[in-house]
Amino acid sequence: MNQPNFPYYNTVDQIYHVEWTTDKLFRLELLRESIATLWPDGHPTRLIHVVGTGGKGSTCRFLEMGLSCVGKTGAFMSPHLFDYRERFSINGEFVSQEDVIWAWEERIRPHCVRLAMRGHDFGHTFHEVGILMALTLFDKHGVAWAAMEAGVGGRYDQTRALDVVATVLTNVGADHAHVLGAEQWQRVLDKAGAARRGVPFFTSDRTPGNLQIIQSVCAAEDAPLRVITEADVAELVSGLQRHHLAVEAEALLNASYQKWNATLARKVIEHLCPAIDEKTLLTAFTNAR
Repeated sequence: MNQPNFPYYNTVDQIYHVEWTTDKLFRLELLRESIATLWPDGHPTRLIHVVGTGGKGSTCRFLEMGLSCVGKTGAFMSPHLFDYRERFSINGEFVSQEDVIWAWEERIRPHCVRLAMRGHDFGHTFHEVGILMALTLFDKHGVAWAAMEAGVGGRYDQTRALDVVATVLTNVGADHAHVLGAEQWQRVLDKAGAARRGVPFFTSDRTPGNLQIIQSVCAAEDAPLRVITEADVAELVSGLQRHHLAVEAEALLNASYQKWNATLARKVIEHLCPAIDEKTLLTAFTNAR
């Protein structure tokens, strides 16, 4: 029996829902155009795209804290709980109110007005503005590395418009079925659709059916795939013990499931920065809150 061709399923899905698909792709192209306009020489921050059902925010935090060992780091996460500033973190701290005012009034609002003058459809959405705000703040503060959390799904989320150095998929559950699909394979196909040609793809999803789809999508995109295993998690736990690193009660690592997110972040960081010191990296992880 032939193996399912999931990239083909994606093509047929787009044809059956062509109006919805083209609207989503239009939003991606509009955001790419804005990024190219605001940063004609390319954005200076090396970005990591994080998608998945659960653990995105924690994985972003581990990436931010871990990469702070080699440079200034940032994270764009959503939603916020109390204050819009919570969406933008630099070296583990929220940006200031003054930063948000400056980024909006001096950079993003004028650009949005210019776009809107072309027609109603050219106005940026709330999510798109958040992405542009994050890029603006990272640029202003000289951020070298930043984790960018997706909103919903992967292949059509506006974060898919970003040029990234790695794509990360935590796991795929039953979230947003009304948008991503009622069937599990549809949701996996959507999130795995964040894969970009030639860009390394990391996942801690261990469900066999999910992995089959992820492998198919990554193969079609020629995206090198790294799947996190229980042995990888055991290696992290062993490293914490070997270096006598205490995990405080309020630390993210205190929860056993967070060790999977930390291990996922670790493998991404070690791929991007192979010379990083293990003890230094794990110490940074213990400081993640």
